[in-house]
Amino acid sequence: MSVRPNVGFDLTKKRIAIVSSYDTSCGNASFSDVLIRHINLTSEGWQAFPVTLELLLTQNMGRREVAAADQHIREIASQVRDFDAVNIQFEAGLLGLLPTHILRRLNILLSANPNTFVTFHSPRVMTNFSPRKAAIRFAIRGRLIKALKSELTFHRVNFDVRMNRKILAFIKRRKTPVIVHTLRSQMILTSIYDVRKVEVHPIVMSPGNQTAENRDTVLQNLGLDPRKEYVGLFGFISPYKGHLETLMALRHQEMSVNLIVAGRIHPQSLGNKDAVKYLRTLQKFVASAPELHERVHFVGELDDDSFTSLIAAIDCCILPYHEVGQDGSGIASLCFENGKRIIASHSRAFDELERLVPEYSSLRFDVENSLELSSQLTRALRLQPQKRTSKVYTLESQTSLYLKLAD
Repeated sequence: MSVRPNVGFDLTKKRIAIVSSYDTSCGNASFSDVLIRHINLTSEGWQAFPVTLELLLTQNMGRREVAAADQHIREIASQVRDFDAVNIQFEAGLLGLLPTHILRRLNILLSANPNTFVTFHSPRVMTNFSPRKAAIRFAIRGRLIKALKSELTFHRVNFDVRMNRKILAFIKRRKTPVIVHTLRSQMILTSIYDVRKVEVHPIVMSPGNQTAENRDTVLQNLGLDPRKEYVGLFGFISPYKGHLETLMALRHQEMSVNLIVAGRIHPQSLGNKDAVKYLRTLQKFVASAPELHERVHFVGELDDDSFTSLIAAIDCCILPYHEVGQDGSGIASLCFENGKRIIASHSRAFDELERLVPEYSSLRFDVENSLELSSQLTRALRLQPQKRTSKVYTLESQTSLYLKLAD
């Protein structure tokens, strides 16, 4: 069964199926759980049901596994056919690894129920021409091997773009409503790709302004000394998250400033050589800097409540993300909603988030500049804690948008 049985049927209410990953460590799963809980707690007319995508099947390319994944998707389609509405929490990787698999499975799901809409979490659809420009420059100079490498890089970095364009063409033909997380994505989808019904809402993960009931207890439970200052990095450990740049910045801070890293390698990257190499790079950096030995604390993955309590307890949250075309971030939302102070890199995701939600103010820096990050950190720790709850975008407005599209 893909429809999870932990939600009882209420025959007096309409039913919406939320198709997503569940029971796994990923942002989609966490957001989908929040969405379902809030619908079921607050809606008088609707009941939400989680419908699980089994990533063990969909994220595999073996012949038997592909056949089993296709059958799994057909079973989901059969189950959601009789729902009053269906929402697909869409990131291409949840449906497969190859474009042919992803498009085929999305077609099956969209065909199952005419009242279906899609949450498109990161619609990367703008071509990155930088590698091709480099290839042309190398070719003009007669450096053909470098030109070829740059051209191959162009095709590699735009792989998602080509696939997402096919997906958008598919969605457009079906006139499927779409939810995105930024005004920029809404403009691109409507103006360039002519997708007619595109709603925008940032990811909201909590009511906001949570106060750690007992800061000392939260920190002591992790084996930390509450008398010190703590800044935090949250989420999966990956090069684009800026852990290394943060460690470099920490070397320039007072010895009383400590770094908490709450997270782990992504479960889909376990055994991946690049993921392991990056983690070892971080360990080697700390080992090579005696001034960091007692000041960097890897506390692992936490449950949702402990995670949010830690964000509220520490002195500053750091979001040092590199630009990877990401639109929404559940981690960023939790930090903006509950953190005392926020420092964020100059990425389009945070530019767009602050444009959409002016209350989500932060100190900004160029992610490649660890000295600037250190300066902003010094400045942030001298500021008074700030409350940032949005007056427009809330758990209630999020639920209202989903149920409006469901009707």
